[in-house]
Amino acid sequence: MKIQDLFGEVAAALEERTPRHGYDSKRKPLWRWASRQRGSLWKRLAFMFERSTFKEWDRAEGCFGLELSRSFWPLLNDPAPYEAAFERLEDEESRLVFLWRLKVRLAMPFVMRWEDVYPAPQPPGVGSLSIGEREEAFCKGFKSGQYLLRDICMPDPGDMVLDVGAFLGDSAVAFSRLVGDGGRVYSIEALRPQFETLKENLARFGCHNVTAHFNAAWNRNEDLCISANRGSSCIGGAGNPVPGIRLDDFVREQGLERVDFVKMDIEGAEQQAIEGAAETIRRFRPKLALSAYHRPEDMYQLMDMVAELHPGYRYYMRHYDPKGLNDSVLYAVG
Repeated sequence: MKIQDLFGEVAAALEERTPRHGYDSKRKPLWRWASRQRGSLWKRLAFMFERSTFKEWDRAEGCFGLELSRSFWPLLNDPAPYEAAFERLEDEESRLVFLWRLKVRLAMPFVMRWEDVYPAPQPPGVGSLSIGEREEAFCKGFKSGQYLLRDICMPDPGDMVLDVGAFLGDSAVAFSRLVGDGGRVYSIEALRPQFETLKENLARFGCHNVTAHFNAAWNRNEDLCISANRGSSCIGGAGNPVPGIRLDDFVREQGLERVDFVKMDIEGAEQQAIEGAAETIRRFRPKLALSAYHRPEDMYQLMDMVAELHPGYRYYMRHYDPKGLNDSVLYAVG
């Protein structure tokens, strides 16, 4: 796969679905600007960057410069890391998800409803796998298969699991049922209200093989301020201090002799958490389920980091949000 080859494909799709004349609510100011220039879409964009008009356009029409700088421009400027990551993926479904995310990133600065051009892949599901009717009603993401790549990357009976970014406990309850009485789940959550609800839900479902820990997985042992916003969170701001901890130190403190499965969904802090789990990954080579959608560069950087720690991993990618860009998961299997 060459990202350069995607440019023409995306340009043709946009040209076909977006009228160049007349009013269209799905167009963004950048598209309207580009459509007034001569040549194809990508020649117009090259003209814009080469003539250094981007800053002038950004000041004049605003609000889409961030999408260009974070989504479109890195692909155009340095495609090699993305192409290398694509070549590492093990199966066709993974490659289709990866390409879909790239095409959306190329299209979204230009059209309001990119999903009309590139609909999201459907979640793969878990087939006949079951954890109990009551549990499945609570674990909303279970049927879609989020964090569980069936027959390839999921907790097995007796596994030791790190559930990093436990939120309200939906993944913890699912993991609890999958590992059974012989396994253990260590659920780590960094937001106090969610942590309290997590403990309530673990008690509600009788998850005696799960322990809840109020920590933030990080690359240093230090207090962090974490602010919450509509169900997500970020480092910094006016949030209350949370004890940050390296997962390597957490594993030692808990006296774990092995780690079999690690799930991370921590709002863009996955890279720092992997740095703090380097010894654990090298020593135990656990199966990994890593959220890969919070930051554009996570599509390849998470793979690079894991491969550097242990070159024997195989990589898969699946998408679980049928209406948006959230919930893409990178799986690594040793």
